[in-house]
Amino acid sequence: MSSFKVPMPSQGVEAFVPASILQTFHKDGKTESNNTITFTILALLASILAFQYFFGAPAGFQPPAGSKAKKIKSFIPALGQMGFYGNSRPTWVKNHMGSVTRPAELKPIRMNIRSMVVTIVHGTESARSFFNNRDLNFNKGFQGLFIGIPSPKRSIEDVEGEVDEKMVALDQPAPKSQNLFDQWRNKNLRNCLSDKRLIQHDVMRKVARDFEEGFQDVWKNDGIDATKAGSTGLINMTEQLYWIIFRVSIRIVGSTELADDKSVLKPMMDSYWTIETENNYFNTIFPNLPIPSNRRRKKAGEDLHNLLKTPIEKRIASGDREEDYTQVLIDAGNSAMDITLWQTGNLFASIINSSAMFAWTLAFASADDGIYQKLRGEIDGTMERLCKENGVPSTANAFQKIASFSIEQLENNFGFTYFCIRETIRLLSNDYIYRLMQPKQPGSTGNVGGETIRDGEYLAFNMATINLSNDIYPNPLKYDPNRWERGEGSGPYEFVGWGTGLHPCIGMKLAKNELKIGLAFVVATMDIRPINVKTSKPYTSETLPRPQQFSGGYRAPTGPLKLHYTIRG
Repeated sequence: MSSFKVPMPSQGVEAFVPASILQTFHKDGKTESNNTITFTILALLASILAFQYFFGAPAGFQPPAGSKAKKIKSFIPALGQMGFYGNSRPTWVKNHMGSVTRPAELKPIRMNIRSMVVTIVHGTESARSFFNNRDLNFNKGFQGLFIGIPSPKRSIEDVEGEVDEKMVALDQPAPKSQNLFDQWRNKNLRNCLSDKRLIQHDVMRKVARDFEEGFQDVWKNDGIDATKAGSTGLINMTEQLYWIIFRVSIRIVGSTELADDKSVLKPMMDSYWTIETENNYFNTIFPNLPIPSNRRRKKAGEDLHNLLKTPIEKRIASGDREEDYTQVLIDAGNSAMDITLWQTGNLFASIINSSAMFAWTLAFASADDGIYQKLRGEIDGTMERLCKENGVPSTANAFQKIASFSIEQLENNFGFTYFCIRETIRLLSNDYIYRLMQPKQPGSTGNVGGETIRDGEYLAFNMATINLSNDIYPNPLKYDPNRWERGEGSGPYEFVGWGTGLHPCIGMKLAKNELKIGLAFVVATMDIRPINVKTSKPYTSETLPRPQQFSGGYRAPTGPLKLHYTIRG
């Protein structure tokens, strides 16, 4: 992190200390040479610098004229809003924002995180400009406020040197500049997730197989015969369901060697979630500070990086080949390091949302008997109909049935199943997303939500002010997939779970189909209900524990929750 700019001496102490003070140390035009006087001056200068550093607001903190934003100052302005990160964030939001379910009553907020000046906006009106302003940089916003790497202001030469994806070739190695690398990464991700490639390499069938094997491990762990109707057991959401999604994600954007090696997936997943959950102000802004959480996070990052990189290096050295996108990148001449960086970024984007969406859709839906029966009815009926279309016998098992579905069939069916997924996304997408103002004309300003944003300033948008708004969704905290059939949230910028405007989620279509496969497999083979593992009593939709907020995507239950299952006949 860069430090604040403070006055630097250019012509001796006169540059710092008023003449009236200096005069007290002069006698008959001659400077007193006493060491005590020299020390006093130096101590005074140090005090001035320390005060400026710790208690002076960063440059540009004062809002432009006409701003309606509420300024929030920190006790130590040089550090900024430490409570904005980690477990402190729910309290920070409550104290400084108020009720996110009533966005019309909220004002914009202006604050700082170290030297980064941040304006927080919210609601549908702000969303229009936030999601569609081409001067707002998505990647640089997250690099600054999520990773803690602020971006320097650009010059005209920097702007003229920027490129788009059209200038990046898929059959060439990754470029060296960061801007070109970002474009290369996105272009390859689109190619990796294209229907053509998914069909050519039978990826969705492999995904269905991973779900089947994942639940076979669950049943084996409980020591039950999955062919025997009525057998029961318990599912740990964050360990067992998250593990399945982790493996599926490795299958799609990682290396086949890793996806096929269950022994290495568990330590990989543990490293990943350590990085996500060790999430606080100091981890983000001062990652090199020698504190335990930083050491844990750094070690987890190194372990994950090495586990991803090792099979790539071995494959390049041996000349062995696999049918995965890693092979495409190797054939294009990319280094093991660049491929690892590509995999890492895409794994984080995939796992952080799909894990919780899968687990919590099952928990939310099964807590309401009416919703679960409707979900089960749709899945049973749709699978029977599609299997007839595909010539799959009714005696086939769940994997064989689901594996026969084409991408088009998955996309165009399971409508209520998707509503259940969408409702989970609405409830869980309640955090902040970030942007950096980088106008095409350096030094100019932009307007977002009625606030003037200067070049180099950051923006944060609170998704909860849309997804949990009383103005859009009656009873917004209730899990109600039927609201989508009633047309709630169908207006412009009334739902921002998948991203919107200039930055829709690249993997949205694949994620939908992946989750449909997983939910179809579970519901077709088991009856699920959430239970309190301390009392063994089932939860209802009113008593079901909620996921933790602002926990780096981990979203563990806030109470003793597991999913009880009964094998269907």
